[in-house]
Amino acid sequence: MSRKLQSVLTIFIVIAYNITKWLYPEIIESIPKNIRAVFLVLFLLYLTYFFYLNALCKNDKKDE
Repeated sequence: MSRKLQSVLTIFIVIAYNITKWLYPEIIESIPKNIRAVFLVLFLLYLTYFFYLNALCKNDKKDE
């Protein structure tokens, strides 16, 4: 997946979650807290991986 597409996907996920949380808080609250925690951890791992790859790509370009 390209970095630009990952950026757009990440922004879309964050905006969609916040809009859902704002308009329909009962949907978010109906999900058990442990499942929400798992999804939060997975999303944070995804962000970490995404930014780590960006840093690696930038370092590779500097080395050339």
